[in-house]
Amino acid sequence: MGYEKLLLQGIPFSRLLLGPETEVQLSDLAGNAMSVSVVCATMLAAICAPQLRRERSRSPGVSLESFRVTQKHDAVDGGVLAERGDLYDCMDVEMDQRDFSDVFRHVTKGMAEKSYRSSVLCTCESSGATAKEPKILECTDCGVCICHDCSSRHRIGSHALKEINVCTESGRPDPHVFERELRCAVPPLLRLGKGWEHSVEDAMGMESYGFQLQQVDRKRGHWELIYGAWEDFGSSRQVAEIRVVIGRTGTLDRDLGVAAYLRCFAPAIRHSNPQRGPLFPHARLILKLSKLQEPPRWEIPSQQKKSVLKIVGSSPGPSQRVQVGLTDEAAKSFRNYKVTKQYIPRVQSRNNLIQYHGNWKTWPSTLDISGDITGLVNGKYQRLSCEQTVVHSALWRRAGSGGRPTLYLLFRPDVLRSGLDTAVICATPSYRDGHEVCELHDWIPENALETTAHQTKAKFKEWEKAPSHLKVEVLSPTVLMNMKEESFHDQVCSGTIETSRATLCELNGLSRGVVDSLLEHNESSGNEAVTELDLVGRSRARNGKRLSIVAAPSLLKYAAEGKLPLEFSKWYRLPTFWSFGDCQLHVPTRPVEKWRAAYGRKVKFERFYDPEESNEYYQVSFSTRSSENALGMSVLTASFAETSSSSSCLSS
Repeated sequence: MGYEKLLLQGIPFSRLLLGPETEVQLSDLAGNAMSVSVVCATMLAAICAPQLRRERSRSPGVSLESFRVTQKHDAVDGGVLAERGDLYDCMDVEMDQRDFSDVFRHVTKGMAEKSYRSSVLCTCESSGATAKEPKILECTDCGVCICHDCSSRHRIGSHALKEINVCTESGRPDPHVFERELRCAVPPLLRLGKGWEHSVEDAMGMESYGFQLQQVDRKRGHWELIYGAWEDFGSSRQVAEIRVVIGRTGTLDRDLGVAAYLRCFAPAIRHSNPQRGPLFPHARLILKLSKLQEPPRWEIPSQQKKSVLKIVGSSPGPSQRVQVGLTDEAAKSFRNYKVTKQYIPRVQSRNNLIQYHGNWKTWPSTLDISGDITGLVNGKYQRLSCEQTVVHSALWRRAGSGGRPTLYLLFRPDVLRSGLDTAVICATPSYRDGHEVCELHDWIPENALETTAHQTKAKFKEWEKAPSHLKVEVLSPTVLMNMKEESFHDQVCSGTIETSRATLCELNGLSRGVVDSLLEHNESSGNEAVTELDLVGRSRARNGKRLSIVAAPSLLKYAAEGKLPLEFSKWYRLPTFWSFGDCQLHVPTRPVEKWRAAYGRKVKFERFYDPEESNEYYQVSFSTRSSENALGMSVLTASFAETSSSSSCLSS
């Protein structure tokens, strides 16, 4: 595991300022790291050993624990502390707030339809483009969408496609324009109300944390908002997130709406027995356009129930391996290959993990599931013909009838490849939607055709209504922007190249903790009235990430509302005395390439550069540009002597 490799290198995994890195990326991080910390620890041990020996000669009861350096969260085994929240000092202060469900009810009513129409509906739209056709082809079985232009370049014969109209009279919404509208409509700051810490086990200490809007992403069939909560004003670990989906909350779901999911990271960041693998939501709220009149209630997971299901397959058909063209030679090569012990998965399974199953050529076309006392998942599931759009091309569906909902049996992949893919029964044909009803333990389709393997352990996932007092609060933004009477372009044109930089915007209302967090890794002392943030020097990565957490959400919202004195989507003509882009300071001339003859059987010419010129270009020029960067940020801290507010100025 990646975190284990980091610990072996002597890198404290739980104290790193990490984001949503995968286990593979953490492994690469550990592999590229130099174990200076281990070397230093050895040196410190050698230095401290004589003193420890002297202490033990005086008092044999002295232990190493008395010399250990600890942090705040070590006292609670790496758990979440309320004292480290950005709203901890405001817990008893009355703040202007609204209810999350009330705010997003209006968002659902006004923007759910537009969110779906401007979302990604074909692979060609994933880079920000929009298909020109007014109609999109959608598979009624697996839910995959594709435009008419792309349909000629893909194998779509296995899908039951039908046309759906995604345009209005004015066409499809521009995704870039809609993103700005969405940022204007949604709140930038959320907070958990009273009672969450007592109702949700992993939410201890979370009521003193603010959730700031970090990302607005365009996804398939919907838009996704990500609110993040961080320790120590963004300078430490991320402890929770709230993801809000606007548009289609489930594949093939015609009733549009909004779905919010709360995840607390406490189980994954604790020191002892941390949870690995997917972290499922701790609470959810679903608002539908057709049910906006009903009072919304948050839901929390109920106690998981375990059972044993009987899954019997019939009508054998070609398996996924046969469909992709594998033959007996593939199975034979696996049998003849001797796998090294270190590469054998350390997973207990009733199936052979290093060879093909005996019935690998056939999968059941019909699955008869029984054994559920509640009857929720019992019934016949027919295999669908969709290929290459679901995991392993494995998808079975139970048709809804008599009040029973439509259910799908499919596989949830282990993307990190650290475990087995898991068969699940879902309410939608996509594992990404998170609407899982039941999880099957150690099951593959071949087991359904084997009499001795019909019994399968299952774990049910059910939701129950949360207490009515559990609310997510929408807080009014505390960071405000000073409006400039003169536009930024006019400031640039009225000045000269020697004058001070023009101010793009000023943000007021930053708390003392936010300012201290921004200045923590600054080389200056921070006692000056105006302190420049290091965004290009040694601390640029830390300061840039911290700035994106605590200040960027408010700045992006004001930019979407058009309150900045500069339009980012518009080109401006610079004054003639500005040589930006041509000057040697910001755009120095690259070293001139040279050619030399390489003699051999044939005379060849190879390109080379002067090492000294290249070193000067990459090192000396960079250090010169760092002191005169074109875009910077400064923090005004003089106002703390009289008031509790501060201003942050982004200048260019």
